[in-house]
Amino acid sequence: MPIVQTQSNVPAPTGAIPFSKSRASVTLDAVRGIAALLVFTDHWRHVFFLELHELPAHRRLFFLPYVITAAGHAAVVIFFVLSGFLVGGSVTRALDRHRWSWKQYLTHRFVRLWIVLIPALLLGVLWDHFTLRHVLRDPAHSNLFVLKALLPEMLRSRNLPDFLANAAFLQHIRLPLAHVLIPTFGTNGALWSLANEFWYYILFPCVLLAFRKGASLMERAAFALAFLLVASFVGHAIFFLFPVWLCGVALIYLPKISIHPRLRAFATILYVIAFFLCVSIYHLKSNLSDALLSLFTTAFLWAVLTDSTTPAPAGIKTQLPRGLARFSYTLYLVHMPLLYLITSFLVPGAGWTPNARTLAIAFAVWLSILAYAWFIASLTEFHSDQVRSWVERRLGLA
Repeated sequence: MPIVQTQSNVPAPTGAIPFSKSRASVTLDAVRGIAALLVFTDHWRHVFFLELHELPAHRRLFFLPYVITAAGHAAVVIFFVLSGFLVGGSVTRALDRHRWSWKQYLTHRFVRLWIVLIPALLLGVLWDHFTLRHVLRDPAHSNLFVLKALLPEMLRSRNLPDFLANAAFLQHIRLPLAHVLIPTFGTNGALWSLANEFWYYILFPCVLLAFRKGASLMERAAFALAFLLVASFVGHAIFFLFPVWLCGVALIYLPKISIHPRLRAFATILYVIAFFLCVSIYHLKSNLSDALLSLFTTAFLWAVLTDSTTPAPAGIKTQLPRGLARFSYTLYLVHMPLLYLITSFLVPGAGWTPNARTLAIAFAVWLSILAYAWFIASLTEFHSDQVRSWVERRLGLA
């Protein structure tokens, strides 16, 4: 999952309560948590079950569940927009207050990213090792997707240089003089979007600093050149989605509006419909789908932010989205290698036809991986603030 800023760093609009205690904040957490579940569920359904057109019967009955469980890429677009708003907002506020520091900013970003990424890469080494042993030893009783699609990737990208390159957010980038793009490490294909996120974190401050008032012409030119060099380095595939991330930044500058709660609820219904329409056209018009979804998501979040002065309700309505969002980054980064290991044993062949037995088994695995991700988060992501404070003290930033 593309990482986003914590709620404590969200701008607090004028109002009687902090933004972090508002309904809008809870809604943003709910959006982030649901998006992580959509990515995970997309991968889960893909390896456990046959594709819709392959089902022998009841295709109409399963049409809607298949659409819902095919929204992984669309969910990543949501993450990009959220990240643009939250992380981009922290950059603009630091510059507006004349408190900008590349050292502090990058310390925050690296700690937040690496505290989960490094363990996720190491766990990927472990789970891919067992997956590889199984599929090479018993290919006839292995999952066909793992065998055909992922086995070549595991054999090609399970090495120290690719491990280090993914830790440095270089996946899907063609290095100077290199002949191939750096792959995502092992079976963890979800890592592609983390490279996008990191380089957007670098590109955006360069844009603002290149246009900062009061800066010398030389400083502006230097940051403009840095922007062009980074954009050229990361390549078209990563830079092409930068405008999606900037849609989230636009939320910072849009005027504050007042919307009746019923209208906000209606906007939510419209957004859900628009979201799945974009999902349905993605394989036909991927660029159009991404562009439309980023605009729809920006409009929806704009409506959500009108609820920023209403206190969040007590109880499960707040605790559930908060809890899910709290380990959404970990879930995004750790689910794929373990999921493929399990399905390589459980699902021989092309996949299952959905029925009561197969759905029960698959759902049990779904819940187990959620629990696994929460456990990893309890050792990593939940301690981000403490680790960041420790690092800042060591660097003299506290």
